[in-house]
Amino acid sequence: MKVHIETKETLKPSTATLPHLKYHKLSFFEQFVPPYYTPVILFYNIDDGHGKLHLLKQALSRTLTKFPPLAGRFHKNMCINCNDEGILYVEARVDGAMMDFLKDIDIMLLEKFLPCKKAYKEKMSEVVQAAVQVNVFECGGIAIGACFSHKIMDASSIDCFLRYWAANFDTSDHVEEPILLDFTTASSLFPPRDEVQYADESYVEQIEEDICSVKRFVFNASAIKSLKEKAASDSLPNPSRVEVISAFVWKQAHIALDKVNNTSGKGKGHKSYLTHVINLRKSSLSPLSKGCIGCLTLPSAASCNGDEREKEIGWYVDRVHKSIQKINKEHLNRFRGEEGLALIWEGAEMFLYGRDGLYSCSSWCKLGVNDVDFGWGKPVWISPWSESPSPGERNFLTLMDINGDEAVEAWLVLEKQEMAILESDQEFLTYATPVTGIYTGASSDSLSSS
Repeated sequence: MKVHIETKETLKPSTATLPHLKYHKLSFFEQFVPPYYTPVILFYNIDDGHGKLHLLKQALSRTLTKFPPLAGRFHKNMCINCNDEGILYVEARVDGAMMDFLKDIDIMLLEKFLPCKKAYKEKMSEVVQAAVQVNVFECGGIAIGACFSHKIMDASSIDCFLRYWAANFDTSDHVEEPILLDFTTASSLFPPRDEVQYADESYVEQIEEDICSVKRFVFNASAIKSLKEKAASDSLPNPSRVEVISAFVWKQAHIALDKVNNTSGKGKGHKSYLTHVINLRKSSLSPLSKGCIGCLTLPSAASCNGDEREKEIGWYVDRVHKSIQKINKEHLNRFRGEEGLALIWEGAEMFLYGRDGLYSCSSWCKLGVNDVDFGWGKPVWISPWSESPSPGERNFLTLMDINGDEAVEAWLVLEKQEMAILESDQEFLTYATPVTGIYTGASSDSLSSS
């Protein structure tokens, strides 16, 4: 499959940013976010993609007027100068039919649909905050690949932006805005601090060797129901999909890691953790609304000692649930005081020094990205992936909704030895189905299995 770049340009907002919106302050949380891009690719099964390009580009330019920081540039690690310099915009032509590609997806080819790599190549003060590549297949299908600066755009913010872009594709005079946007509350509640600075340099992940593998699995509705029934308890009678799936993957991955460590002479019984990326816009947490734009998340952390790894799934789910519940309003308010800096570094130390037994989960479930409709239907598939995994991304789980189904698609990054053990783990495969294509329903003949 070949992707041919047709045009590449800087796209600016359709109207100039007003003077009182020229500077966008980062929140205290965003100051600690590493500078790299979060990618997403939306695939639309239509037959006239070439005829949509001009309208998509116009709608994107109009949407940038609603998101001034995206067309601006970083000023140190304190704010963004919303100077309307614009974003990177690319149009590309793809050989072949889109649905043929989606029948047997080569994950390593997905980066061809994106306009840039995850790591910044330029200095922070020079990079674009967003880049978009619209890919049109021979059949007319469209894949929209976008990269957003993770420092100012988490998954919830990306969802807001895509919804606005889709709404602006409507050229009528009365475009209904999907949600009220808020660019100020986060930095007002959690203002940036002068003592937190990043060097003005690119962020490049050091990849020493190809040690990681990324695989896709589907947990269908029946599997999720069974896991919930096994995990249910008097204290937690109805755990969520995200809780049971992430806890189950953590449990089985921990067992796989122990087997690798035992074989290599490191021994069994190492402690492990599972962190979840918690959206701070939850109404029970703070005044941050769904329309608050930024990277507004905190990690929860559940732990498991080595001698606890054989515990039942309900024990793991309970640990996960309790860790998520700890990220409450009281905990959040601690970051507004003097101890905020110490709390941030405390969490950072776990990521820096506990990597071997540290697993992380990010859920896109219920965000609404699957419903982004430009007027020609919802995407048939969405990819949150960009390129081959680096060591810094190992032990990472991303959960995605599947359109029209209660099933969940799980993207898992593990070291290759651990992944090989997991793929032959019959307990794991009882609930997780390996897939190479797109999942279109609960029946086995609608699923491309590897």
